[in-house]
Amino acid sequence: MNSSGKSATLAVTPTQVGLHVNGTAQLTVVVQDEKGRVMNIEENDIQWVIENIDDEEGDLVAVLDKTTGAKVTVEGKRVGEAKITVVYQELRAKIPVVVYSTVATISQLIELSNPKDGEKVYVQGYWEADDGGGGIFTYSANNTKPADGGMIIAPANKRGRWLRVVSEDEPLNIRWYGARSGVDECQGVYLKAAIDYFFKQKKTGTVLIPEGNI
Repeated sequence: MNSSGKSATLAVTPTQVGLHVNGTAQLTVVVQDEKGRVMNIEENDIQWVIENIDDEEGDLVAVLDKTTGAKVTVEGKRVGEAKITVVYQELRAKIPVVVYSTVATISQLIELSNPKDGEKVYVQGYWEADDGGGGIFTYSANNTKPADGGMIIAPANKRGRWLRVVSEDEPLNIRWYGARSGVDECQGVYLKAAIDYFFKQKKTGTVLIPEGNI
């Protein structure tokens, strides 16, 4: 019940958070009345609490930028798990938070030893940080699909696969396959690899060629 005695619901987006070290994500809460209408609430009526599950002597996994209001930002501080609880009167919602590790390049991802099934890693770039070829990868221990150098990456020991995390209709960026500008090398092989991905998966899609000299 809210203060007027009527039933209300509380919804938080996203319902779970995954981010890399030093990465951020915004959480938003909406309170609706019994007819589904969004309620106007005071800033201090919404309370946020974070619990760093595997806190090691104050070495926090994640932190909130504030503890009241309809929107807060959570920042990853180190690899681990946390839990956020949002409270409005008697209503509560819990949001799991996972902060995953970061590597600089695809070659460093390949060399990671003993990853766990389902483990996520943020890669800053393909050849170097911020070159447009990075992204989030999930390790699939039993996956044996042929590696393609962009969407599917084989670890050095060849066991399992790192799978790039992308949205359903997201264009395939040729930088994900290693294409880059400013080098004396034909980039056609990377374009072909991106196109071949759709043929091998037997589906259609869009290949993105960024602006600039590729």
